[in-house]
Amino acid sequence: MIKVKLSSNRILLIICLIFYSCRPNCKDRTSGIVVIDVEYQIGKYQTVSANEYISDLEYIPLETNDSCIMGRINQLFVGASHILIKGQNGMISFCYAFTRDWKFLGKIGSYGHRPSEYTYINFMSIDENKEYVYLSTRGNKILSYSWNGDFLMSINIPQIGAFVDKIVFMCNNLFVGHVCNNSGQEMHNFFIFNDSGTIVKKRTLLLDTDLVSGMPGLINDLDCGLSFWPRYYSSDNELVDIWLSHEMKEILTEEYFAAHQINDPAAHQRLKAVLKEFKCDDNSVIVIVKLK
Repeated sequence: MIKVKLSSNRILLIICLIFYSCRPNCKDRTSGIVVIDVEYQIGKYQTVSANEYISDLEYIPLETNDSCIMGRINQLFVGASHILIKGQNGMISFCYAFTRDWKFLGKIGSYGHRPSEYTYINFMSIDENKEYVYLSTRGNKILSYSWNGDFLMSINIPQIGAFVDKIVFMCNNLFVGHVCNNSGQEMHNFFIFNDSGTIVKKRTLLLDTDLVSGMPGLINDLDCGLSFWPRYYSSDNELVDIWLSHEMKEILTEEYFAAHQINDPAAHQRLKAVLKEFKCDDNSVIVIVKLK
């Protein structure tokens, strides 16, 4: 149902809204071109209200137990029935599966040196139709599992003489790899290969996929939760963010609520109910944003 990616038309739309909310009314009289004085605008932003664009927020405090303690979250997939999370506990990689109603289902693979295990996960990719998860790992391997954690197969990543930092499933049996251009001498930064490890095509593209890093986010005047900037989006027109449990507990107090605007009292009460469901040291809370 939902494909996690780093950018979308929806996110680009919100970027444009924030961009134009802080532009000056300045125009070159001779050419008619709008000129944006970036230096002049530093610190002179207009806030963008979430209430204008968001119809509802769903909070998913992930179950916390000794089997699914999470450190840093690197990637996230939210589907109709499953939530898949890839991250790091110190130097140890993990991939966990949860249900949409917060419950921990189990680990996807595990740390080790056997054919079905990994010592480090570089990237997670999803085949939503077959309900497969692909983990690119050290040793130039892709390990394939079902969403229930069953090991399916190992796929060789083609040897191209450079570090491949991202592997993404495309369709059928095809994957696209991204080459990290560390030396500036790499001939191609993208290549397509199949599940036999054979390169089908190489391409050079100039892309900036990290469109949302460092953005200030939308002011959450809908339910008075934290401001958010969705880091992922779905094919079901939902945006996804991750909030740390301790930040929610420490910031979202009665004093904070009293000092901020609330446009949807019912949504605010749902948020307050969710806040009672977890502790400061629990796993992160997934926020699913539904656009109007």
